[in-house]
Amino acid sequence: LGYVTQADPRYGSFVRFLDGLTGLIPKLKQKKRLPAPKYKTVTCKVIAIDVTSQPPKILLKRTRDNSAQQSDSDVQNEMSNAFKVGDIIGSAEVTDISPIRVLLQPLDKSFSTLSDRIRLHISMAESSLKVTRKPSNSGDIKESIQLGHPFYKWAVGTRLSDLKCVAVTERKYHTFIEVSNRNDDLVIVPNISDLTPHTRVHATITSVSTFNTGIWVQISPDMSCFIPGLEFSEDITILNNLSSAVVVGARIECCVMEKKHWKKKQKVVADPIGAKVTTKEEYIPTLSVLLTREKKIKKPSRGDLIVGQIKYGIREYQAPYLMADLRGSYKGRCCITELDEKDDWVNMPLGRQHHDPVGVDADSNIVTDDEEQNTHKSSFENGKYVQFRVLAGMPANPVVDVSLRPSRLEGDLDEDDIPEMGALVQGYVITTNPKGCFVRLSRTLEGRVVLKELCDGFLPNPGTSFPTGRLVVGKVKAIHAKTKRNCKIKSMLDLDMRESQILEGQEKLSFDDVGLKSKHKAVVTRIEEYGVFVRIENSNVSGLVHKSECSDNYVKALANFYDPGDLVKVVVIKKDAEEKRIGFSMKASHFADDEDSSDDSSVGEDEMDIDSDGDIDGVNSDDEDYVSKLAKTMENEKVTKSDNEDNSTSGDESDTSSEEDGGDERDLDKKTGGLDTDVGFDWGAKQLSNGNHGGISENEADEEDDEEMVDDEESHKVGHSSRKKAALRRKTEQEISKRESALADGTADDNPETEADFERLLATEPNQSEHWIRYMAYHLALADMDSARKIATRAFERMDFRQEREKLNVWTALLTMELKYGDKFDKTIEQACQHNNPKQVYLRVCELLEGEVERSGSAPDAVERADNMMKTMCKKFRDKKTVWIAHSTYLLKGGRHDEAHNLLKRALISLPEHKHIALMSKFAQLEFELGSVERGRTVFNGLLAKYPKRLDLIFVFVDKEVKAGEISSARSLLEHVTSTQTKLNDKQMKSLFKKWYRFEDEHGSADTQEHVKDAARNYVERTKK
Repeated sequence: LGYVTQADPRYGSFVRFLDGLTGLIPKLKQKKRLPAPKYKTVTCKVIAIDVTSQPPKILLKRTRDNSAQQSDSDVQNEMSNAFKVGDIIGSAEVTDISPIRVLLQPLDKSFSTLSDRIRLHISMAESSLKVTRKPSNSGDIKESIQLGHPFYKWAVGTRLSDLKCVAVTERKYHTFIEVSNRNDDLVIVPNISDLTPHTRVHATITSVSTFNTGIWVQISPDMSCFIPGLEFSEDITILNNLSSAVVVGARIECCVMEKKHWKKKQKVVADPIGAKVTTKEEYIPTLSVLLTREKKIKKPSRGDLIVGQIKYGIREYQAPYLMADLRGSYKGRCCITELDEKDDWVNMPLGRQHHDPVGVDADSNIVTDDEEQNTHKSSFENGKYVQFRVLAGMPANPVVDVSLRPSRLEGDLDEDDIPEMGALVQGYVITTNPKGCFVRLSRTLEGRVVLKELCDGFLPNPGTSFPTGRLVVGKVKAIHAKTKRNCKIKSMLDLDMRESQILEGQEKLSFDDVGLKSKHKAVVTRIEEYGVFVRIENSNVSGLVHKSECSDNYVKALANFYDPGDLVKVVVIKKDAEEKRIGFSMKASHFADDEDSSDDSSVGEDEMDIDSDGDIDGVNSDDEDYVSKLAKTMENEKVTKSDNEDNSTSGDESDTSSEEDGGDERDLDKKTGGLDTDVGFDWGAKQLSNGNHGGISENEADEEDDEEMVDDEESHKVGHSSRKKAALRRKTEQEISKRESALADGTADDNPETEADFERLLATEPNQSEHWIRYMAYHLALADMDSARKIATRAFERMDFRQEREKLNVWTALLTMELKYGDKFDKTIEQACQHNNPKQVYLRVCELLEGEVERSGSAPDAVERADNMMKTMCKKFRDKKTVWIAHSTYLLKGGRHDEAHNLLKRALISLPEHKHIALMSKFAQLEFELGSVERGRTVFNGLLAKYPKRLDLIFVFVDKEVKAGEISSARSLLEHVTSTQTKLNDKQMKSLFKKWYRFEDEHGSADTQEHVKDAARNYVERTKK
């Protein structure tokens, strides 16, 4: 029992009791009121005590004593007897105010016991607000008391008059009187069961739901309801700006919808003992404003103009379609050909529908429940309200076909005509398989294209070149009648999409017509990691836009910015007449002076992830392993440049340079080495970190240098550049020969050096984490972080779900990489916890951060980061002794003994009692190893005094004494235990004497061994007596 000395709105109420001791009743986040006002006498229960500080910190919880219960009972009886619904309360004064409810103090002294028991809810307050206002562009209006709110300009001390009782309610042993200052007749619905469909009620707007799906209202102080946006208004301007258009506090007339439209909510229910937890389904009443003006919701019929909300989370039927929610649980299905007029069709209007194998993150297709992510480059925002025209409905399905074409919205409902034979038509790809693809020309027309007629060239992967949603052009070959596959399709057309057939009879550009620095419009045909393949319009001329030429800045993932079929602008920068190869560029700088430069196809700096150091000009290669050779190519250019300068010098200088060729070769290998992959654990690919990617030893390099010097002496008239190229060619041949020998004798898998080696190894042993980690290290050595991340993602998908430890090893490698080089460390921790044991993940993370502290020499930033992670781990897993031991080890290694001792006290409070022995034993061992031997000895002595029969404690104690070099102390311990121990049985004493004898055999002499035998004999004689 105590009294409140201070009431702090930030922390709670401070209570003084028992000779000046003070405790805190904390303020709960969900409650805005203080636990108790100042100077109030309260009864509390002690929850926790921190004795490490003076005076001790005490945490309290308010309870109810008998007198308080009697007082509350008297108040309840007085309130229930004195007030009835409709009674006049009179005047009252505001004592507390929130956006939803106001607490009042009656001015009549006869009601003084009703302090803070009279409440005025927002739904019971007088309001003359309009329901909506003009939407504001300044942002959402927050749920607060602003201009127009029924409580606007009210404050503590404001007096209200003409209050009347509308209800008497009980909440958690307290009785409250709900009052109103409204002059109209009130009808309060006490229970949900009293709501019947089509009943009209008045509700007060309290908030706008998340993601603009509707508004929350209350028809009484204890009953919340929901009005979907589609049932609130038919004005899409208001619906798309509900947060700024709806007035909180306004009263609105609604109609109760049928129960099948009510929102469902899962509620967790536990029995009183807490042994079993079940879920209970509850319903939230759904109201409608539009039903007050019509009798019922009609199914949309052909020609109706309706409002719908775009939803990407709805399962599509015969994709690609844009799905939408309509009134009355109906769904709208807008065909991809009905999104816009035919002349305004664009490529991939709904974005990328499926995961692309190149350049897309592994989790890019994850769609949440409430906020579905828009797919790549989709122009239709999820959750947006739009107007549709109904084209047709399905008799036995709540799905109707709708359209967004402007001509349809104006009333044109005629279906598209069937094209004639030989006509050129455009459509969207539906599906692509190894045999060809299907194309949708309109809502009722589809076409099919066999594989050989997709394009003039060879397609290694048709699904990548023709993804779902790509806009294509084809020529009609044949027209077939209605098929059985889909009764909605009136005709099926055979199409030919080969450019040679489409442009037949037209003059096309040839290879000779394309000149250097000429600019053309082109179509993207394929996307690879190293570049984009394009084809010039009205020609069969194709070429590569290398990754370094796609933008003035370095692009990391091309597939995030280009799709097959995209129209781009290119300029010819290279032309090889012999090989018939052309190199293009899409850099914006090439088109800066063009009149239509605003349509530049290159990716801008604001819409990509840019590597600031990645601008590499003049580099172009068609090899797929270009990324692995990028650094070497740059260095070779530098060498060539220096060679040209050397050629202009004297012959003596040239001879001197030739003698240094071998050293230059070794320097080149070192310069082209990758990142330092020593990030805390063995990657298993040491040759990568040394920059020796070719697998050639230093002795072999020296032999090659000797050969080069001999060749230089014999052919001193040959230019320096020629000798350099010849040496590189011989070196490459030796590498190939060595690789062939390794593949032949089967030793290539022991030390993989190329992507093909790793892929072959993983195909046979996909569950070995070591192989995946070495593969990641291979890409990391090439400074390719994205590829290393993709390898980790592949590992998680390929490895068997039972291989939890192997998967955790790969996660640890990924965390190590993100910690040292990446910027997704925290996100990776969250993902790892979702797929592994969270405790094991945090232990690995803390181990990594501890290593960072050691490598940085206890830098303040590293120490702070490790401390925060350790504290977070102990807070999340406070009932696990392993985390406390890991934290203690970290502190003792850092010499922070006082903090470690304080942590031990917290651990003993948090852990259950049966784990205290193991914790104390481990802490004592840590003291022997990292702290004070004397403190560790004290802890072990305390444990043995309390648990004298624990032989494991005795043996560990002895081993630690021996390891610390305290041989005499260990001998004294064993002698003391064997001579004074009376609670052990014969079998335990036998083990103890054996331990002592082995100890003396290793660290003692013949006399001490004889002493052990004498002690054993004495024990046997003593026990016989």
